[in-house]
Amino acid sequence: MAGIAFSAGQSMIRPGVYNRYVQVASPLYAGASDGIVGCAFSAQWGPLGEVIEITSLKQAISAFGGDGGIFRQIFMGGASTVYAVRAGLGGTAAVCTLMDAAGAAAVEVSARYVGTRGLKYELTAADGGVRYFILREDGAELERIVLVAGGDEAAALIEAGARSEYVTMKRASGYSGGGALAVVTETAMTAGTDPQLDGDDYGEALDRLTAYAWNCVCVDSCAQDVRAGVLAYMKRASADGHMGFGVVGEGVDVDFSLRTAHAIALNDYSMVYVGGGWYEDDVLIDGWRAAARIAGMIARVPASQSLTHRAISGATRCAEALTNAKYVTCTNAGMLTFSPSTAGGVWVENAITSLHTPSGEDDAGWKKIKRARVRFELMDRASATVAPMIGNISNDSDGRAAVIQALQGLLRAMASEGKLMPGGTVTLDPDVSSGGDSAGFIIEADDVDALEKVYFTYRFSFIQN
Repeated sequence: MAGIAFSAGQSMIRPGVYNRYVQVASPLYAGASDGIVGCAFSAQWGPLGEVIEITSLKQAISAFGGDGGIFRQIFMGGASTVYAVRAGLGGTAAVCTLMDAAGAAAVEVSARYVGTRGLKYELTAADGGVRYFILREDGAELERIVLVAGGDEAAALIEAGARSEYVTMKRASGYSGGGALAVVTETAMTAGTDPQLDGDDYGEALDRLTAYAWNCVCVDSCAQDVRAGVLAYMKRASADGHMGFGVVGEGVDVDFSLRTAHAIALNDYSMVYVGGGWYEDDVLIDGWRAAARIAGMIARVPASQSLTHRAISGATRCAEALTNAKYVTCTNAGMLTFSPSTAGGVWVENAITSLHTPSGEDDAGWKKIKRARVRFELMDRASATVAPMIGNISNDSDGRAAVIQALQGLLRAMASEGKLMPGGTVTLDPDVSSGGDSAGFIIEADDVDALEKVYFTYRFSFIQN
């Protein structure tokens, strides 16, 4: 007989064997998070300094106006989500004033956001007892606000316009009238002004992204002070435990030697410097646009894959013809550029970070985007795996064994995903005292490189006929 069953906490009377069983939960390890880009950018519309989650180009255009700008390139690169921050300080909103039938200023209208977005407005005559306040841009209708004709039309319009996505309305100062508003044919609002921007403004905008998970960040500027601001932000983010890449670019109109010098000056594995470009038919894509495309591609591609010789969608030819010696110079300088593909298009020549001279604890593996991504991912997933265990397990041999078990599961998972070599280990760190509320662990793992160089040796023999 197997023994009598008992419940937890139950005290039995008779001598003997009693059994119970429990289901032991398998330790859960965190998965990868891909496809996410953060960006700081200039725009003629939208909230300043606020992080907006964007999941499509259509949503980006609706939120910030224009033709999509940096978002178009990020999404073309394959990103699924963009955390966007409109950068800058100051600026003024577009305005207009609606008059009543007697010629008195009745309603003051202001654009919801500062900037130079070209908004036009119209207030129709009464038709069937209603009137329409219509907003347009470039001939396209953006919004139509309906008000009942007659009575205090200023009050009625202000009430109806409270839900507008584009403008705010208020009664003009000192206006006490209560009659009809004057008809307005299509008229441009008095233009606003855009915020002022410099490297510090971009840096402050990027700081707002630190609370969000992303694979890369990028900006819509090639200015040197902005690149410096991105580098400074990546150092701050790294110190806060946020691992990823800052992707910056520079146009092919900048002398090649100057571009390589700028890449050399970065020398940081958290920075990707895009120093080339391509044409899509007759449209040149380089500078920050090329950088945004690469940011989207880095975010999309899993860490098990390399971007080296990855085709650029839509590219028809390289922006410049480089010699073999110049391609070698690019690699040695830590400058990502592009070369003609075997299919007649354009692909990434060598997917590298700006790190060209490792020092300290860094090794040559950090030179490659793929290997750096694997390392970033391991650190992120290890932290996310252990975080739920903090405060919920005892700091004894069993508790520490549970941490090791969970991390070993993560290493096996990443090995099966083709990101790490099999055989990674987790052990207690002898340099960290395991006691009280602290414990240290050593994670040893080898990241998997991609096959990027193939050497052929041909042996021919000549036979005299």
